Amino acid sequence: MGLEEIDAFLFATLGRDELPWEAGSISAIAALGIPDGMLGVRGGLLRADVRLLWARWFVEAICDPERFARSGDGYAHIVRTVHRRTHALFPTYPADERDVLALKLARLVNDEVQRRQRLGRTVLSKATRADLLAEAGARPRCWVCGLAFAERAIEAFLGHRSVSDEAGLPVFLDFLKPSGLQRRDHQIEVDHVMPVTHGGQDGHNLRLACGWCNGHKGGRISLYDVMGRPTVFEHPTLGAVSATRPFWVVRLLALRRRCEWNGTGGCLRTSENSELTVCPHDPVGAMNPINLRVTCAEHDPIGLERLVARDRFRPASA
Repeated sequence: MGLEEIDAFLFATLGRDELPWEAGSISAIAALGIPDGMLGVRGGLLRADVRLLWARWFVEAICDPERFARSGDGYAHIVRTVHRRTHALFPTYPADERDVLALKLARLVNDEVQRRQRLGRTVLSKATRADLLAEAGARPRCWVCGLAFAERAIEAFLGHRSVSDEAGLPVFLDFLKPSGLQRRDHQIEVDHVMPVTHGGQDGHNLRLACGWCNGHKGGRISLYDVMGRPTVFEHPTLGAVSATRPFWVVRLLALRRRCEWNGTGGCLRTSENSELTVCPHDPVGAMNPINLRVTCAEHDPIGLERLVARDRFRPASA
């Protein structure tokens, strides 16, 4: 596909204000292919995340797991419900094929029901916390962004000091990753890499994370789990600029975990040896996932303009 395809795609999707509300236009848009180059280096992530979301919606539309998680009705009820819905939705397919699909869907729904019934995190023992710290190496860091934990945060994590004993919050913050707005942001927390709400368990699924990354990651697994537009930030020197959603930052950092500078030789800084943040590929573009890359401090094109006095920030949202 060339530039003509991009031009046609944009005209077909953004050409008229009323397009999102016309059934015929929506059908036409749904049939369009995405032109090469539009999604940039994030094309794979954007496509994968939306498919994860569609798959989840499809299964939950067949049979609402929350209903069974609350009612306590067993697997047999789930099978009957899913079997009936599957045969009604796909009447033209052979009955044996529908039976196979229904059984697979029932197992997925049942797994989700059991996950929701198990919700409620276990309290980790001091021994488990110490083990996680030992696994993190001599200088424990957040597995997502690479923040190196201060000694006072380590002591608080092990229960050797009160969280309230921590030092004051920073005066200047990264306006694209404003860690330090709240006291928990630089504390050590235990993150389930696969969220508990999606079936994540303890054991090898546990990692140390800073409070900022853990709080904004939450139970989300897809870029589309948050609103689709960047927020607006009033920067003291740059003026009004788009500021990426915190979860988009966490999603990219957790997925890449290394500086994406593409100069000669690349960059060897990763979340295991350096603190990372994000920057735009192009500073004049909106800071959405297509225009973001992971960076270390050395290859940061924003420089000191990244740091903004804390009184410029409103309470962060997802």
